[in-house]
Amino acid sequence: MSSPPTQLNANDILVVIILCGLLGLVGQGIRAAVGLKNSASPQSGQQSVFDAAYLTVSLMIGFIAGVLAGFGLGFDSFAHLSSDNLKILLGVVAAGYAGTDFIENTFARLIPAARATAPDRKSVVAPVPEDNAALAASRIAPARNAAAAGMAGAVTYGSLVPGGFFSSDPFDLHVHRSIRTNNPGALNITSWQKLRKGYAGVTQPDNSPDRNKTTIYRTPEHGVAAWFYLLNSLYRVGHSFSLGDLALHYAGGNASQSAIDAYVQGWARWSGGSLDAQSRMDADSTGDMLKLGKAMFSHEAAMITPLHDDQIIYGIEHERDGTLPA
Repeated sequence: MSSPPTQLNANDILVVIILCGLLGLVGQGIRAAVGLKNSASPQSGQQSVFDAAYLTVSLMIGFIAGVLAGFGLGFDSFAHLSSDNLKILLGVVAAGYAGTDFIENTFARLIPAARATAPDRKSVVAPVPEDNAALAASRIAPARNAAAAGMAGAVTYGSLVPGGFFSSDPFDLHVHRSIRTNNPGALNITSWQKLRKGYAGVTQPDNSPDRNKTTIYRTPEHGVAAWFYLLNSLYRVGHSFSLGDLALHYAGGNASQSAIDAYVQGWARWSGGSLDAQSRMDADSTGDMLKLGKAMFSHEAAMITPLHDDQIIYGIEHERDGTLPA
């Protein structure tokens, strides 16, 4: 005969709630640490600014997720913890790591109608070799985005290609800067970009000596178009250029040869062997620009770019034709 379930008093329940919250906080703390490490990676070419307020909010989300996980498991599950059932504690930590996603899924089950009435925002994240959890689909956060970008109203992020990838939170420090800003070329702010279609603001300064600010675009296609405008109209790379020619522009006039070589080697590596230092390309060839864009975007993100080929082609061709929508 099985023993009756343990009856917890109010004090016991309070202790379990606090325990679950702290375990969830630990999970979210692990996620934040991994995300900050990746965003500060030298390979990314971008240094993200530490935001104590945002970290605090993230930890609070983890605490709440842990408490909800405790409710889901049942508080009596914590009455007799031993080395044989520590997976219960690990489950709460995992819920805290998932954070917002876990909270949304929990409420979707409790209140099914809530998901049906939510705005139809689609953010598709392609599988990547690094920290998939940190690159989970971002959520709409218009108030925080608008305030941080110095804008009067909310920004609606999306994709100009149906079903395409996009980031709806350019200030999520868990995600590489070039991805979360819908700016796959990682272009730092310039006066001409402020006049571009799809311009949505700038990030906080990075940790480089120049304190660079990266441009935020409303869609990745607008970001691709800005990148192509830089190469085709400002750099005027022309009908026959090599990775080395382009690296001279990208690295700047005072750059060392090692800095130029680093660009060439990085782009070649992320091309999967389809490009090398001697490869010559034509700015009028969409195929050449697609190949180059995928290599450059992956290099900036230090991972395979999540953009679909159709999105890159869309940005290139609509910029070239002058038909890019606002």
